[in-house]
Amino acid sequence: VRTANLYHILPRPDDRVWDGFEYYDPAARRGAVCIFRPDNPESRLVVKLKGLDPKATYWLWSEDGSVAGQLASGEHLLADGLAITLIQRFSSDIVFLQDATAGKPRDLVEPGEFKLISATPIGDLFAPFAELTWEASDNARCYRVSVSDSSEFAGIAALEIAASPTVTISPLPPARTLYWKVEAVSPG
Repeated sequence: VRTANLYHILPRPDDRVWDGFEYYDPAARRGAVCIFRPDNPESRLVVKLKGLDPKATYWLWSEDGSVAGQLASGEHLLADGLAITLIQRFSSDIVFLQDATAGKPRDLVEPGEFKLISATPIGDLFAPFAELTWEASDNARCYRVSVSDSSEFAGIAALEIAASPTVTISPLPPARTLYWKVEAVSPG
């Protein structure tokens, strides 16, 4: 950070406008984007980065899963931008970038496969909640748990971030069939 250039990549924030800034060190050929979602209904934002070499290729990965690990051209990141998804309001993430000539980042690992185990309804029709359990995933640093009233997950009834392979979710919508899924988030 001390030797990096600082770029304001979004307008000044308020209660509704996303906030973000980028640090990029051209000598080390790496940097980070810090992104913050306020009380904004949009969960996805495309951000144009600055200070990169348009002829270079960059590895990108994030701390909490807002960006999948990927390679992207500097030209694309400068002109078209980087799509960042923060599912929860009042959340944030750090997106790391590194010139591809430095090699693949060692932190960039995929989570291992795992299986859902059980969904145990608890409570009654007026105060329903559920305990959800799944197998642990290799390399997972956390899990994103979604509950929806449609199998396509068009609308989310509940969303939690869990550090271990079990979570209790409440409140849930009463008197209906619900679906759940778990996404393992690994470092990078």
